[in-house]
Amino acid sequence: MDLSIILSTCRRPEILVRTLKSFTELNVGDLRWELVLVDNADDEATRQLADQFQDTITLTYVVETRVGKNYALNTAIPKAKGNIIVFTDDDILANPYWLIRIWEGAKRWPNHDVFGGKILPHFPTDHVKFDLENRLVKSALVIADWKLPEGEYKPSMVWGPNFAVRSSVLEGGFRFNTDFGPNSGQYLMGDETEFVYRLEQAGHPPIYLPEALVHHQIRPEQLSMEWLRRRVASYGGTFAFMSGLPHSPLLFGVPRYMYAQTLQAFLQYLRSRLFSDDKTRFESELMYWYRKGMLLQYWIGVPKEKVIVY
Repeated sequence: MDLSIILSTCRRPEILVRTLKSFTELNVGDLRWELVLVDNADDEATRQLADQFQDTITLTYVVETRVGKNYALNTAIPKAKGNIIVFTDDDILANPYWLIRIWEGAKRWPNHDVFGGKILPHFPTDHVKFDLENRLVKSALVIADWKLPEGEYKPSMVWGPNFAVRSSVLEGGFRFNTDFGPNSGQYLMGDETEFVYRLEQAGHPPIYLPEALVHHQIRPEQLSMEWLRRRVASYGGTFAFMSGLPHSPLLFGVPRYMYAQTLQAFLQYLRSRLFSDDKTRFESELMYWYRKGMLLQYWIGVPKEKVIVY
């Protein structure tokens, strides 16, 4: 088997069906590939959907009831037969040449083992009010459109919907950190980044393949400010967790400067509501929620040392 796609899903058959349909439209030439689909809820509707695609996709259906995407991915890894393991999410639309571009890229970089691709948004409407160049919006909507040529890049730029690892590396025991995700007590993002960072530290720097493209399905609720605030706060919390505890005075477990930064962000947001244009108000509001998420995560607790270096 040349490639194995691994993805985890949890009670989202109405989204997953579009992802699976995009897989049936892949142009793979003579490549042999399979899908390992992990049901992270033992959901009957998901099982029925998987059955519908058994005739068009080489599909292995796996159930992992421990809550958390990383448990699901770790369960799937030993079942994958491909020489290259492609990780993605249940809400992507694959470009028809996605797998070929990953395969060709891996051949061009025979001494590298980790690869990441481009992720663009697929919106439910043509009218999107958000500034898509804002870095916090890009992170929230998982838009990985790096203005870089093919080549080595940072692990922090490798995101979950589109990256691949040679199976020989995973045979050495690398697995996802199950401390991340909903089972951790708070939702920490960045589990794939942490995984790729550990791979880099072991001598496997990632390669960016800009022609390996998937689209992220953006749901209507993800275009609301309420959703975006929560997501940006979660992103801020993740950054605090990944960065570890700084060497500075603490107050109730929180670096004292974080109180000042959060208050400053809040005051800037209030001023922007009175005196600034829409773009500045939008940016100020997101920055306030980002700082707020960081402060809350420090309050909950972070590791003493850096988890990754950005």
